[in-house]
Amino acid sequence: IHETADTRQPDWQLYAQAGDEWFRRPDAVAPRQFRNVSGLHLNWTLGLNDKFGLSAQHGQLVNTEETYSLIGANIRRTFGKLTLESEATSARWSGGSRTRFHDVEQGIYLLGDYAVARHWHGIAELEYFQDHVLADASRNLLLGVTYKPRSSIVWKLEYVDQLGTSHSIPSGWQASFAVLF
Repeated sequence: IHETADTRQPDWQLYAQAGDEWFRRPDAVAPRQFRNVSGLHLNWTLGLNDKFGLSAQHGQLVNTEETYSLIGANIRRTFGKLTLESEATSARWSGGSRTRFHDVEQGIYLLGDYAVARHWHGIAELEYFQDHVLADASRNLLLGVTYKPRSSIVWKLEYVDQLGTSHSIPSGWQASFAVLF
């Protein structure tokens, strides 16, 4: 990890892990297990809250022996009360023992957060994801409102409309409460 005080130069992270993941997660939590993963992330700060990043990663999927090379970009930009965020990734898959519907897996999300009042925010999010092992893509629309009476407490009410192939994201109303520490 390298962090710089010069905002014209990016902070960067370089990582590598030979072999399997150190702590295997249950398949219900992480159905894909990876090995021999290496990558690089560059991050430029664009002011107090804004940033732009680029990523590259290479690795192997354990259960199918497929390899992938991924590139990605992310941005966060604030315009007064409006914050916009986006992240996009594209991964090329090859080899392995599985028949793929697509050699390229890709996704993008766009998020808008508008500060309606001191403690209230309106949120709109669009997501698109094309998994390399599924024929159809998943597309989601989320509209929500959050109430944050303190910096560590968040109440959220949102409606999700799931289109296309579901990746365990149901359509309908969701509510949540979180205490951050």
